[in-house]
Amino acid sequence: MAFLFYVSILTIAAFLLGEDNIGEYEVWIIMAAGLLLALIVYLIICYFMTRTERRKAHKLWVMTKIQEAEITASELTVTNLDRLKSAEVKLTELNSISQNLPGQLHKAQDRFRERLFEPYWEQVASIYTEIESFDRNVMDLRYLSDSYQKSLVDKQHNFPPIVFSSSQIPDLTQSRSELLEIVKKGMSNIDFAKMLVLMDIRKAVNHGFNRLS
Repeated sequence: MAFLFYVSILTIAAFLLGEDNIGEYEVWIIMAAGLLLALIVYLIICYFMTRTERRKAHKLWVMTKIQEAEITASELTVTNLDRLKSAEVKLTELNSISQNLPGQLHKAQDRFRERLFEPYWEQVASIYTEIESFDRNVMDLRYLSDSYQKSLVDKQHNFPPIVFSSSQIPDLTQSRSELLEIVKKGMSNIDFAKMLVLMDIRKAVNHGFNRLS
């Protein structure tokens, strides 16, 4: 484009001055002036083209960042809502276990008094399973809380500050102590102890047969 502008200048100059009136010196001046003007036009065109491309690139970058922010915010919202819901479910399970444990412990004591050897140990095993489930839920809650709080660091939000508080976790100290005393009774009674050994042997044999089948 600059070259065409340069040629046009030379043509106009030749037309205005007349071909016969143009000497070698004038030709060089016209060529130099035309080249300078062509260069200026070229630089101006490049400047505006570059500025336009920069504006387009900046606009694209801004749009991309906005889209990324919207996606991140959406994912964060969904993830943290899931965490809050999971925490609520686990707290419900903890309360359920805590409320059921006294009755299960009482049932184990009744079976001990009635000398129901195998049912007694089955009840004890069931209580242990419940307490293990309780402890796993507490660990899950702590992990949820840590992940939840880390995801909200340095972010503007209106989510609750924490998933749960320590006061919401039931205290099983008494239930654990009662279970320990119940197990001690069973282990200190020879008849109950023999039944526990037999149950362990039976379990081991069944496990062996299951592996062979």
